[in-house]
Amino acid sequence: MNYYEWTTDEENFIVRKNPEITDIDQLISYFTREIKIRNIKLDSMAIAKWAESGISEITVGSKEKTDTSAKVEISYNGKMTKAFLTMYPDLITGALPSADMVTQEISKQGITNGIIEVAVIKIKNSKERFVDELFAETRDAVNGKDAEIIYHFANVGPAKPKLLEDGRADFYNTNVIENVKKGQVIIEKKPPTTGVPGLTVKGKAIHAMDGKNKKLPIGKNIEHSSDGFKAIATIDGMLSTARNRVSILPIFEVNGDVDFSTGNIEFVGNVIVKGSVKNGFMIKSGGDVHVYGIVEGGSIEAEGNIFIMTGIRGLKKSHISAKGTISTKFIENASIRANLDVIAEEAIMHCEVVAGNSVVLSKNKGLIVGGIVRAAQFIKCKNIGNNLATRTEFEIGVDPSLKDEFMEVSKEYNEIKENIKKSRQGVRILEEMKERLGELPPPKEKMLMDLAQSLKSSMVKEEELRHEVVDFSEKLNQLKEAFIEVEETINPGTEVRIGEYSKRFTNQNYKVKIYLSHGDIVVTPLI
Repeated sequence: MNYYEWTTDEENFIVRKNPEITDIDQLISYFTREIKIRNIKLDSMAIAKWAESGISEITVGSKEKTDTSAKVEISYNGKMTKAFLTMYPDLITGALPSADMVTQEISKQGITNGIIEVAVIKIKNSKERFVDELFAETRDAVNGKDAEIIYHFANVGPAKPKLLEDGRADFYNTNVIENVKKGQVIIEKKPPTTGVPGLTVKGKAIHAMDGKNKKLPIGKNIEHSSDGFKAIATIDGMLSTARNRVSILPIFEVNGDVDFSTGNIEFVGNVIVKGSVKNGFMIKSGGDVHVYGIVEGGSIEAEGNIFIMTGIRGLKKSHISAKGTISTKFIENASIRANLDVIAEEAIMHCEVVAGNSVVLSKNKGLIVGGIVRAAQFIKCKNIGNNLATRTEFEIGVDPSLKDEFMEVSKEYNEIKENIKKSRQGVRILEEMKERLGELPPPKEKMLMDLAQSLKSSMVKEEELRHEVVDFSEKLNQLKEAFIEVEETINPGTEVRIGEYSKRFTNQNYKVKIYLSHGDIVVTPLI
């Protein structure tokens, strides 16, 4: 289809667009390309205005200055694996470019590979013009595929309770307990593939990337197969996916409560408690912990995840910590720390909660009241605080564990600076004594040498700690895009901190999102 035709008046060439054309962008593209190959200078804004308007004609240029000869244009796709030919007829005679012109332009462009001879012959013998006719095609590079890790079990990644359609969390049918047998294939790897280089129509090689290899995420009690592509369980046990590694851990099962009948439990694998954890008792697990009842004044420490199906009544004694996720129904008067998420269905009341990722409440009131809740990424709940304006603190945007490490390093840095100060004073006193006496008694001389050596070591350590303090400070200042979402009410008495910024709520707010923007904590409607 001709998008336009050339005509003349007494002095100028004029282009008249085809009134049936609806694709304005294509009209502009073809027309702009032709005036460029004819070395005609025409303002692009004028071209667009003409193409989009009801005006049928546009004056292109004077007859004397316009290159009217037949033209051959060759264009390419992005990788130059395809070449296209467009013909522009002579503006005076209407004659198409000759077969020799086509041959010469192909040669001039240096196109030597992938020439489609049938297409070239068709172009040369045609009595009608061609627009973007494909006449040469080579192959593009094909990048190799990355290695693929295939998990032969249901739950991949940090285990979480199943979310029901009504928003509740089903703690009784989590399917997180997955037993495996010795010799069972747990993980399999498909190796990466090698990339296949490509070639442009001008004979230039196109580099291909080989697929990236991946390591099998093997943890405890799993070994590689002889070919290295499979991970096989070496014991019967329970599967755990904590800390980005898959492990098979032995299971310690308590059919009743953890109390005086069992004593404290310390086990290298997963612990399942069919009852509750009673006041003052402790569980330490090298894997996951599942408690079917309640934790009442007891404590749990797990290298994996912790699932407490009924809830945590801490009595201001319970300390619950996990390298993975902590999930339960409610938490009262307890200290909670999870490297990943803290999930509670109903309420978190008067607790200290620390999450390396998020804190989420999903059911009923979804209430957080009293205490302090810290999360690196986000906090989602339905209600915060109460009508009594109970002080409830939140801190987001900083990895709590990173902040704790910073505090420890800062403390150590200050202590060693104080030690250096004291050592310098001791060295100075002994050196002054030596200068007065000419020499020191052997015990004093040894003391001077020991102090000087200690000072030298302390100064090296001080420099190392100083760099650590600076690094931690920079990381803490790089606030994540953290936020708090409140689906219903946030009450007075609530204080939110994001880095060095803080905001105290003195009035009730409804359905809000809280985040940091341009150095200010903003509160916007929750959409």
